[in-house]
Amino acid sequence: MISDPDSKIPGRDKNGARTEPGGGGDLEGAIHDLFSDRYEVRVSAVAALAKLGEKAAGPMIEVLLRRRAEPHALSNFSDALAEIGKPALPAIVAGLDRISELKRPVDVYLLETLADVLGMLEDRRALGSLGRQIERLHESSRTNPDPLVRECCEAARIRLRRVLFDLGDRGGADELLSILGDGRKRLPSDLVGLLAKIGNKHALVPLARLHIIEENVSFSGAQFIREAIREIAQRERLRPEDPILVNAEPAERALLERILPRGKFTTRT
Repeated sequence: MISDPDSKIPGRDKNGARTEPGGGGDLEGAIHDLFSDRYEVRVSAVAALAKLGEKAAGPMIEVLLRRRAEPHALSNFSDALAEIGKPALPAIVAGLDRISELKRPVDVYLLETLADVLGMLEDRRALGSLGRQIERLHESSRTNPDPLVRECCEAARIRLRRVLFDLGDRGGADELLSILGDGRKRLPSDLVGLLAKIGNKHALVPLARLHIIEENVSFSGAQFIREAIREIAQRERLRPEDPILVNAEPAERALLERILPRGKFTTRT
């Protein structure tokens, strides 16, 4: 059990962190040092925890679950877990499953932070855990009464899909299409970028609608959407009579014909 940081200890600040860097490799002290206001102390703590390795990961997760809302806790602990590397994976997976409910934005941020660390470890053993977390985020995005939490969950779903993609998982196209919807509202650029990688032709018309909105707001955002449309088109076989194009509004079809390379609306052999 890590001691209460509010218990004043000589040589430590209000967070339980050392007031000077160094001080040996004791696990409890190094974890508390991650909360230090001093950069040098935090750097020293990350190095000490990396040396302690796997045995440090579990206690770190314990503290992070309790103190997730404290300033810079997520970034400092994620740095330290990433330095420990793959030996930290079992503790991180267990920690994700111990986030009992996604009631507040900070709960979602914690889940997303730990998932990002799993992505940094580049270990496909994390795929199952990441898939479970996406299901939890989907459920919370539908049922949580707080619109801010729902928005955070939707953004985190996109982020975790990106982590899965980087780990070699090419699923999730239907899920991304459900987030994209009909394309009549602005959405994170991360979604557009991921659709460019795994989206199918069903994303083209919604992306065309999104482009019409975005070009009045952000030139770079509109350009990013055009590039995504082209990438998707390179993977698809489109005919002029394709229902996806036939049912598009004239402005949307005209935009697609302008964006797509010549010949994308004809049969390819």
